[in-house]
Formats: sequence, C-alpha cells, structure tokens
Amino acid sequence: MKTIGIFCAFLPNEAIPDYVKAYLANIRPHFTDFIMVMNRASLPNWELEFIVGLNITPCFVNNEGYDFGMYYKVLQKFDCSEYDHVGLINDSMVLFKPLDRTFSTYYRGGYDYFGMVSSPEKSLHIQSYFLLMNKKAFQLVFEYMKIHGLQETKELVVDTYEINLCTHLLENKLKLGSAYNHKIVNANINPSIYKANQLIKLGMPMVKKSLISNSSTGGLKHFLQKHGTALDLELIKNDANLFPLIYDHIMIMYD
Repeated sequence: MKTIGIFCAFLPNEAIPDYVKAYLANIRPHFTDFIMVMNRASLPNWELEFIVGLNITPCFVNNEGYDFGMYYKVLQKFDCSEYDHVGLINDSMVLFKPLDRTFSTYYRGGYDYFGMVSSPEKSLHIQSYFLLMNKKAFQLVFEYMKIHGLQETKELVVDTYEINLCTHLLENKLKLGSAYNHKIVNANINPSIYKANQLIKLGMPMVKKSLISNSSTGGLKHFLQKHGTALDLELIKNDANLFPLIYDHIMIMYD
C-alpha cells in the first residue's frame, strides 16, 4: 500500500518550530512518502538536514490561498493519483500524543474521507486541519481543487474547502467520518476551539495552536480565558501518552 502525507507549514522565519518538528517526527511513520510544503523560498542547512533526515521532501511555494492553496500547488508539482491514501495536514495543531488510534479508526472504518473532528457550523463538515482520504476521494478532491483554485480570504477557504467540499463528497455518495463527532461533546460551533477540553478528555491527540498562543490569532486565547472557556493545560500535562518534551514546548509557546 502506497500512502503520502502532505504537511503545510506557515513559517514566519527560517526556523521550523519545535512543535512542528515533533508533529513531523511522529506522523512521518504513518506514510510511505511525505512532502512538507512551506511559504518560503528555501530553508537553512540545519533545517533541511532535519527534513531530509526524516525522508521528507521539501516543497517551497508562494503563500497564496492559505493551506488549501499550498496543497493545490503541491498537487500541481507532484502526481499523487497513484497513492492508495493521501493525507492533508497543517501546522495549526499541536500534536501531543501518538496518532495510532486515529489511523486505526480511519482504516478499520473503511472511510473515503476522514478527519479528526466533525463540525455542524454553517453546515455539517469535517474540519480540515487533519484529513485522510482514499484514492476515490482524492480524485474528486483534486478535480474540485482544479475548479475552485486559490481562494483569497480565510472565510472563502473555509466555505469552499471545508463546508462545500464535504457537501460535494456527500453528494457523490462517499463515506465521510471523523475520529470525534461533534455530537458527543454537544457542539453547535467550532468544537476544536470551544469544546477542546472535552475532546482531550475523550482522547483527542492534538490541540489548536490558537488555544495556546495569542500571537497565532491576535488574542483568541485571551478572549476565551475572559469568557471562561480556556484550555485546561493540566489535561495535556497529565496524559499518560504525552510525548517527551512536548509539554515544555507548549509552555514556551504559551504567552
């Protein structure tokens, strides 16, 4: 079985953040091939050595169209049509424990298109920061991308490539699924943000970076703290499967 992961990272400077390195190191064994797409023209040698050491192919593109714009540019450069499964993953999440259970759920469930969490916001869809799909779904997704191309705003990306894409796949009778259904945490808006603590208690292995760092969203963490929905960091710290050093990296990010 041939599988490929495509990891999208927005790098504000030439260094790859430690939480991204931890994510890459732990997700890489789940794919036979792997591409990291970045909004830079190059990387310094020490960062290239890290990428190459994990047998990851770097891809440098202009920052257009957010994560799906960068995925689309990768797919124009690399032929992924022969892979049995394709993963689209971005760096908006901090992975803090293994993904074995997530991949097992995807494969055992026989899903065509699968993500970490479903959301009912606007319309039922799979949140797009972590996506796995089989060959049948990938063909439809790539054709859809070729039609819709780059979207200029974040809202358009969400509407086009989260909500409307899922509707398109459902209309084509594909089997969609998620590791965590929004209904089990009684979510009526973005569960990865507003129900993060409940999801972590259920076993979710990752958390939104925007719940840890104000700098990533212009103050979302502070806003949530003010309104009583702050992330409970102790839930992560006390997880028996916590990656070594990842909590230290999280606390460095915490501002």
